[in-house]
Formats: sequence, C-alpha cells, structure tokens
Amino acid sequence: MERLAALDDRGRGWLGLAWVLLVWAIALFWHSGSVGLVDETEPMFSEAARQMTVTGDWITPYFNGATRFDKPPLIYWLTAIAYKILGVNEWAVRLPSGLAALATIGFSFATLWRFSVTGEARQQAPWRPWIVGAIGAGTIAFSPHMIIWGRVGVSDMLLTGCISIALLAFFWGYASDRPRVKRLGYLGFYVALALAVLTKGPVGVVLPGGIVLAFALYVGEFKQLWKEAKPLWGLLLVAVLSIPWFVLVILANGDAYVESFFGYHNIDRFTRVVNQHSAPWFFYFIVVAWGFAPWSVYLPIALGRLELWRRKWWLRRSRSERLPLFAGAWFLGVFGFFTIAVTKLPSYVVPLMPAGGLLVALLWRDLLSGDLAPRRSMPRPGLSEPPIATEDLVSPGFHRSAIAAVIVMGILAIALSAQNLWLPLIKDPTMPRIREVLIESGAITRGAIDWAITAVLSVVVIYRRRYRWLWLLMWVGGVLFFVGTIVPVTFALDSQRQLPLRILSADVIRVRQPEEELMMVGFAKPSVVFYTQQIVNFSQRATPLIEGEREALKINPNPKPATVLLLGDRKKLAETGLDQVGQPIAAAGSYQLFRVDRRAFANHQPPTDPDD
Repeated sequence: MERLAALDDRGRGWLGLAWVLLVWAIALFWHSGSVGLVDETEPMFSEAARQMTVTGDWITPYFNGATRFDKPPLIYWLTAIAYKILGVNEWAVRLPSGLAALATIGFSFATLWRFSVTGEARQQAPWRPWIVGAIGAGTIAFSPHMIIWGRVGVSDMLLTGCISIALLAFFWGYASDRPRVKRLGYLGFYVALALAVLTKGPVGVVLPGGIVLAFALYVGEFKQLWKEAKPLWGLLLVAVLSIPWFVLVILANGDAYVESFFGYHNIDRFTRVVNQHSAPWFFYFIVVAWGFAPWSVYLPIALGRLELWRRKWWLRRSRSERLPLFAGAWFLGVFGFFTIAVTKLPSYVVPLMPAGGLLVALLWRDLLSGDLAPRRSMPRPGLSEPPIATEDLVSPGFHRSAIAAVIVMGILAIALSAQNLWLPLIKDPTMPRIREVLIESGAITRGAIDWAITAVLSVVVIYRRRYRWLWLLMWVGGVLFFVGTIVPVTFALDSQRQLPLRILSADVIRVRQPEEELMMVGFAKPSVVFYTQQIVNFSQRATPLIEGEREALKINPNPKPATVLLLGDRKKLAETGLDQVGQPIAAAGSYQLFRVDRRAFANHQPPTDPDD
C-alpha cells in the first residue's frame, strides 16, 4: 500500500490503463466471441461485411444478394478488416464494437482523471482524480446497455464510441489551457464527427453538434468558441472525410440509395413510425432506468445537483470546472433528441450511457470531498470544531438514492428467486427447453443470491454511514452477477436459439449440391445466410415459394439440380404438409432440414399455410 501511495502521476496513469483494460476485458471482451451471431440484426451486418471481402466492392453493402442501405460503411469496413486479421468468425464480428467501447471507457477515465479534481484540491488529494476516473470507467463498462451493445456486431456501439470521443475531445480542447492540447482536442472532435457520419449518417454530426451548441449558448461563449474551434474549417474537414463515400455510393446506386438511406432510414425514422417501432413519450425513462441500472437511481440527484437555473454560478466557474455541466448537456441532449423522434428503439440512447457514467463518478467525487454533507452538519461561524467526517455525511437526496438502490437490488433478488413463476411465461417456440436449461444451470439462482447479499451489505453500509464504500459494493455485486448469471444465461439462450441453426447451416454446406437453392419457410433467420455463405430464399408462408417454383418450372422444365433444400420450423412444416414431401436430412432443436424434389414441391397444395 505504501508503494501505491507513493506513485507519481505517471505511475497512476499506468495503473489507470490497467484498470480500464481490466473492466473492459471482463465486461466486453470475455466470451464475447464464444456464442453465435444473434438473429436478426447482427448477421445482416456481419454478412454485408463478409460480402465486401468476397466481392471486393467496398462501396455498396450487400446482404443476401440485395443492397443493404440501412447504414453507412464504417461498421462494415472495420468488420471486414477484422475478418482479414482474425478470420470470418464471431470474435471478428464483435471486435469493432468492443474496441469502440474500450475507447469510450478509456477516454472517459482520462477525462475524469484530468478534469474531475483541479487546483489545490488535486494537490491535497492526488489519488482522488484517479479514484473518480476508476468509478466512471467501472460504471460505464458495467452498465447493462453498454454490455449488451458492446458485445454484438452492429453499429450502435461504434456510433456511441464516435460520439463519445467527439464530445470528450471537444471538452479537452475547450477546458485545456495548453495550445497544443486545445488544437488536438478540436481536431479530434471533427475527425470523430466524420467517423460518426460514416457510422450512422447525419445524426453523427447533428446530435453532438447540437449538444456542443447548447452548451456554448448556456455558458455564453458562442462567439469565443467560434473563433477557437473554427467550425467552418472543422465542418469542411468532416465533409472531406465523409462525403466521398456518399458520392460514390450514390453514383453506383442512384436514387434508390438516396430514397432508402436519407429518406426512409433518416427523415422517416425521425418524423414517423418505421417498422412499427413506436413507443409512448416516457419510453426512454424506462429504457435508461434498466439500461443504466443500478446506477440509474443516482441520476436524478446527479442531474439535480447541476442546478441549471443557477447560470451565473456556472459562469463564474473556470472551464475546467464545467465537466459536470457538459456531461449534463450530453445526457439531456441525447435523451431529448430521441424522445422527440417518432421512431423509438432502446439502442438509440446508448450514446448517453457514458455521460451517465461521468455524472455518477462526479457525484461520488462530491461525496469523497465532503461536498454532499448537508449544510446543517457544517460548523457554525465562531466555532472551531471541524465537521464530523463529512465524507460520511450526505444530503437527504443522496440518502434516498442509496435507499432506492437497495430497494432495486432487493426487488431484483426477489424476482430472480421467483423464477418458477415467470420462466413458464417464456413462449418462444424456437426455445422449447429454455426453462429446463436455465433452471439446471443454476444461473438465475446465483443471481438472486448475489443481489440479496449485495442488498443486505448495502443496508449495513448505509446504516453505518460508510457511503463512500457503496459504489464499490454495488459494482462488485454487478460484476459477480454478470459473471455468474448473465454470461451463463447467454450461453443457455445461444444453445437453444442459435446453435441449432448453426448445426443445420453446417449440414447445408455438407450436403448441398452445386447451385442447389436453399429455402426457409415460416421464419427468416439471417444467421443462416452468414453461416452457409449462400443466398437464402426467405418466406414467412409456403405458398409464395411454391408459386414461385411453378413459374420457374414453366420457364425451365428441366432445372439442374432437380431438388431444393428446405429449412424450417418442424411445427410450421407439418402445418403445410411439406414434411411429407421431402427427404429428411437433419434436425436440430425445433428446426428440420429437407431435400425436396422441385416438381413435387411445385405441385404441393398445403392444407394450411402459417399466417394465412
């Protein structure tokens, strides 16, 4: 301990790097590639990237033989590069998301370490900035939303990383008094904006740009920042880095790309409901409550302590002291922007999670420095006695938040212990044995025990007024829950939902004849396209496939080969009678693979057709 206490800033920096890598490795790297791709979105990104490596076309993304205009190319490019390095596998698919999360966690730690404690307070407590940074990094890494989206190969975590780096780089440029750091900060801001645009389009510049604009107007420094940050040159740099790809993809695909990407996937998603993804106005309150749990109980007091109505007080603060205000603008900006948007999805608010981590860490900074002590606990003028252990005295608001955290953990423990009541409610036909598998694993029971113990110990900590230990206790409980429950449950879900499809995809590769078509009836599972590496004819109903085959036989009465492969859910195949037409090849889980004569398939009259 003496050696740790004697470490200088350089030594604490190396220790901070080790901490960041540790929390990232546990939360976002450990076993991230040990389970298969998750239908339905992840395989679409993965296969589009693989197609780039196969065709050599790095401009237009393709999935299953058709163009895929949902997202710009950065996620595909990075995944394709990962394929070149690691091979085509799940680790490579998720590497870009994992690295984006690592950059977010690391830069957040560095920002808190540099700006959370300044001036004389930093000299008096040299370890406090490091502790605050460690709290921020640990909070961000183990928030549920970061774990979920940091462990799948889609674009949401990459966008979060780009936006986070952009905003943090801006703050470094804004708050630093060193000209070189200021220039690099603003330069990093614009480069990250360009990468955000190449990740998800206009939102990559509109959202962080709006946050910075609101912050600049609040602190009354718009004109000064216009001179400092040189936004016209910056936006020119953003355009130079991002627009060329858009020009090339429009030249290659014409109006189809413009209407699909800019119209449907951007303007329409903001102004109307797309793909039935509607939700009430309070939707994101619920999403943030569970997506940032258990730290979400501290967000009201963390945001309330900003006291945004005291604008003059903030104007008297130095730039380096305005990190809480900037984090609040970041959090509220993302939350407000997507609350206004008509189409709503849980993943849209992932970019506010790092801001939440900053706010929680800064709240704990105030606790450690005694700034959360209620005013009545401070000595009265004229009295010489010091305040009583101010780090153990907190405001009523913080105390209520701590009690709320205990209640949340207790509810979670009770809910998990009542697994026999809610597990039967899972009615997913693709996972008929999931209840038995989860019970046999003991993972949910371990989770109940973990949160029960954490809740009890938290009560003891609160009763003894050792609030400064509460974060560590909750964090350790969260880590144990992740290791002992979340990861095993993920393996269980994969074994029931995705593994059968991977097994049958391997069977398709083994038995498929040259040019033999693969059809999927009753469902669309894009992971089969990725694992078989061939085009799949999807149809929710059998009738369109049968009618299509009839038309094909009219054009070519003697097709080669004379058979097709048919993959489907056993129950749905039985409902259509197709299980009596084909030759069974393999079965796994609730799925079955057949080889069907094309004429017999075309002449088949299904007694019923699912979804008719």
